[in-house]
Amino acid sequence: MCRRFFLCIGLFISLIYLSEAQTPFAQVNQLPLQLNPSMAGSKENKRVSFGMNALNQDLSKYSNLAVGYDQMSRRLSSGIGAYFLYRNLKDNMMTSETQTYLPDQLSQKKYFNDQKQYLAGFCIAPKYTIKSAKSHYKPKYTFSPSLFLEVGKTTNSSILNFNAKNCGEIIYSSDHPDGIQLKDSIISDYVQYNFSNNIIRSGIGLQLNSGKLLLLSKISFERSAYNEHTIISTYSYNTKTEQQSESVSDAVLYSIEPNINFSYSFSRSEHAAFVFTPIVGVGMKHYFNLSKSTGDQSGDAYRFLLNNSSVTQLSYVHISANARYDKMLFGFAYTEYFSSTFEGLTLGFQNDWVKVMGTMGKGIIGKDRNYKLFELTTDILIR
Repeated sequence: MCRRFFLCIGLFISLIYLSEAQTPFAQVNQLPLQLNPSMAGSKENKRVSFGMNALNQDLSKYSNLAVGYDQMSRRLSSGIGAYFLYRNLKDNMMTSETQTYLPDQLSQKKYFNDQKQYLAGFCIAPKYTIKSAKSHYKPKYTFSPSLFLEVGKTTNSSILNFNAKNCGEIIYSSDHPDGIQLKDSIISDYVQYNFSNNIIRSGIGLQLNSGKLLLLSKISFERSAYNEHTIISTYSYNTKTEQQSESVSDAVLYSIEPNINFSYSFSRSEHAAFVFTPIVGVGMKHYFNLSKSTGDQSGDAYRFLLNNSSVTQLSYVHISANARYDKMLFGFAYTEYFSSTFEGLTLGFQNDWVKVMGTMGKGIIGKDRNYKLFELTTDILIR
């Protein structure tokens, strides 16, 4: 038994490059379809999953919303599921003074940066039972490969390098003794940057489940089509005039993103009141045909701080330890997703039909942007 257990671990570790995760939550393991499509149909009943988190700072707001539905299809002998993810980052709130020094079409903006992402997916996961060598009537493992397809879109609207300055402007006036007059003039220089990214992602997932042991692996291939529009402007508040130079660029970027997740539930018996479950996960992402340099603010390389030596990077790390005593849940979770970190302590409740977990902690966006984190995840089973 011990030897087989470690052989299974070795098998799935060897598949680390055939996996992927893209869910920005501390308790990422509580969102089954976003974590791995092979989880579709893993419950006997229909399942609705929901997750949301909100990260707040004085000048920024960051939120994520995930929903999913899956069930087991006896006709197909497979689990089927659909899921949706929405992300929104609003960064650097504008002041009333800043809005005053911008043209009318931009003066209504509340944040310097507003980014939204929509992602929808569909998956199918056949189920295969591996019988026990001692008893052919008792299932020992459930093995589930899966296929999935995701489509998404990201939009971003930003004002970069904003600078408002008070300049002395010389005007001619017949009322002035010298024929000239010095008048204050407010000039603002700024870069308006917009991009859209259409995403198509597909791949396979793998699951091995013994009841206590859960091994997940997933690989995805992504095509990202970017359209980038940059406007460099000088705007005069006094004369309401603006000078602009514009540039538009398109790029297609391909990538592969792997991950593996492992969990094991420790309990004295099948119906024990206390169960302890540690979970770990890791993922990587590799970019192809990356031609943008890190100094180019309109490229994927700039957004992900990539250069020619870092086209392969660690994209996902998850560590959590959750415990259940009777119907009460508690634990902690830590997730890194690219340059974002989500961590906190968790309390929750679980019975035969519903599982609710709330997490309080902090999030870090970028290198040093600390946020207060509140997260809620829910699973509901339907007869």
